[in-house]
Amino acid sequence: MRTPKNELSNIIFIIVENMNQGIKLVKSREQMHEVARLNLKAGRKAMASSSFDSAAKYLLVGIGLLDEKSWRTEYDLSLGLYDAGK
Repeated sequence: MRTPKNELSNIIFIIVENMNQGIKLVKSREQMHEVARLNLKAGRKAMASSSFDSAAKYLLVGIGLLDEKSWRTEYDLSLGLYDAGK
């Protein structure tokens, strides 16, 4: 990712919306996990601003990018996506 962290927070929704629209172009597991991480960040930010419908959408997209191995290989990401709504 090339967007500086301090700028990412300001434009996370724009980035994630664009990434999610092109999700079918993402082929590697590594890229899927990166997009899932971005969806988790967007979901958390949406929840913080009480935009629960948007948060659910981002979190569900992120969950959809995980596979059965993700609980072993990307435990924190998997837990974050599944636990963010609690």
